Amino acid sequence: MLQIRLDSFKLAEMVWSIRYHSVPKLTKDTYKMPVLLILILGTVMTIFWDVVKENVEVIGTLGTLATAWAAYEARNSAKAAMKATQLTSASLLEMKKASFKEWYGILLEQHNKLLDDVNKTLLTDTQFDDVKLEINTIKRMYYYTTKNPVYIKYINHIILILNYLDKDFYLPSSADSEKRSYIEQLRNSISPKVSLLIAIFGLNIDNNKTYDAKKLYNLLNKYNFFESELFFEDAISKVHFLDSYVSEIFNKEYRRGVEFYVDEMVRGREPPNTNVLNRHQRVTFAVLWTYNNPCQQHLLEIFNKLPLYMRNSIELNMEKAAEEVAKFESSLHRVIGWKLKITGLDERAIKDEKHLKRLIKIYYKHSFDTRQTGILLTNGVDNMLAENIGYSLSKYAFDKAYLELKSNPHQSERIDRIVNEVERVIDAYKANLNSLSFN
Repeated sequence: MLQIRLDSFKLAEMVWSIRYHSVPKLTKDTYKMPVLLILILGTVMTIFWDVVKENVEVIGTLGTLATAWAAYEARNSAKAAMKATQLTSASLLEMKKASFKEWYGILLEQHNKLLDDVNKTLLTDTQFDDVKLEINTIKRMYYYTTKNPVYIKYINHIILILNYLDKDFYLPSSADSEKRSYIEQLRNSISPKVSLLIAIFGLNIDNNKTYDAKKLYNLLNKYNFFESELFFEDAISKVHFLDSYVSEIFNKEYRRGVEFYVDEMVRGREPPNTNVLNRHQRVTFAVLWTYNNPCQQHLLEIFNKLPLYMRNSIELNMEKAAEEVAKFESSLHRVIGWKLKITGLDERAIKDEKHLKRLIKIYYKHSFDTRQTGILLTNGVDNMLAENIGYSLSKYAFDKAYLELKSNPHQSERIDRIVNEVERVIDAYKANLNSLSFN
């Protein structure tokens, strides 16, 4: 019995010795550990089979402990490897970030030098003063700016910077929020006029070979480069009332033309060469419509509301028409006896109201240009010039047309056709503006 115990202790010492001296190898070659342990235990059990039979429980416990230890060492080894990998990745990211920031800083330094040249050029560039910007068409401004070498060089550098941010950022391409801080560094050094210059270069107007307009446009829109830019002095001065600013410029450029178009349709006349569908786009609308900026949404909304506005306007004009017609006709007697003087024709005295109405019909049939025709209606003391006569007669015709529409049994159908035509005109306006983008 004593001999058996001694043999058991010897066996335990051998297993412990094997485990102890195998630790470095196990740690290094963790994936070989289970096979190695099985071979060792198998060899020992063959040599000491009699002892094994007598000490099955002890040997089983020792084997379990050895296996558990091997698993523990393997897990620690895996953790160490993972930590090393994480440290390596973090170091690589820091290196990449440092390299990116260094090169971006160099690009910004070059940008600031080019920007100085652009700002000096703009100081003497009369095409960028507020008055010219309000009346200039976008094509005229585009062809003017895109032939200036100072502007072209600067724009190509802007493309270089934005493309570097887009393609060589130190984080994955989806990390747009991190890129915004670098975009801000660039944008904060740029004045509204320089922003306008960049915006003009990014429009889809001509296939200019001196720079890549499409790439510029896509990068500007991808990073919302103009999301807080107002571009124009008038817009900046009305920053708290941008809806009013947009409404004001829209009414002047678009709504008045549509109103005239509608009035002519109500009168049953085709507009005489209103050029309503082939309008040359102004710089203001081309830029504010094409890029994401604080005015863009206001502009879109006012375009979309115009058909309903015109329908309501027709209804309102019909309601006022009867009163306005009566007011005009009741005032006709005041000019009876007055003399009508027309350059190149004999002077005529207005005999009575019937004579006056006949003259009005002649006017409608052969209307004249009030700015060029020498017409004067006078009683010797008071005078009515051609411009005043033309305005009064045009308004009378306008009110009479709406009065007739009000009593028309097919009123609803006529109004629907007119509003549908307004929608077509608006779609044409939008299509012209949309053609300036690369979408």
